Amino acid sequence: ARELLHRIGADRVDLTLAGRLEGLADLRGQVNGQLSLVSAPSGQRITAALRMEQGQIGGIAVSAGEVSIDGPALAAPLRYRLRGRAMSAPVELTGTGTLTLAPSGWRASLNGAGVVAGTPVATDGAAGVTSAGGRFTVTAPLRVGDGSLDLRLDLGRDRPEIDLLARSVPVAPVGALLGERAGGQSSGHVGVAARGSHLA
Repeated sequence: ARELLHRIGADRVDLTLAGRLEGLADLRGQVNGQLSLVSAPSGQRITAALRMEQGQIGGIAVSAGEVSIDGPALAAPLRYRLRGRAMSAPVELTGTGTLTLAPSGWRASLNGAGVVAGTPVATDGAAGVTSAGGRFTVTAPLRVGDGSLDLRLDLGRDRPEIDLLARSVPVAPVGALLGERAGGQSSGHVGVAARGSHLA
């Protein structure tokens, strides 16, 4: 935010978005809404109310998403609602968090709850989401059904990786994230790296 305002020599920028976003910090899709960047003595501030349809956020295909942001650009409070698919798993999430902007991308710390492949999920502590340098990374301690799951997704363009540490977790939503159909419960550690169209 500071760099943009400095480059154009303004104390405030107000944008109305109504169109398709392509390839900006791993965001793609139809985006509508309002965005403001303001420079003040106390620092830069970002305010936004945005809606995305038929888009992509990293490895998540978004059918509908909403986010509202209002606060300092170094740690702006946000609220979000998301519906879409991660791999083959239907995803619905709502929650709150903070957003940090940087010249190379963005980072968010999120808390929330929802449903993945028909199973209730919720953060068990803050989840971290980072988009920078062509990589989209998620680290999240989660409650999944009656179990717990430590999740790390690295959805780089060349070699996606998934690392899971499960404790009595329903298998169905995890299998759906991996593009598989399965049932039962599981505990243990799984690491998956995609090489081309194969998993290893």
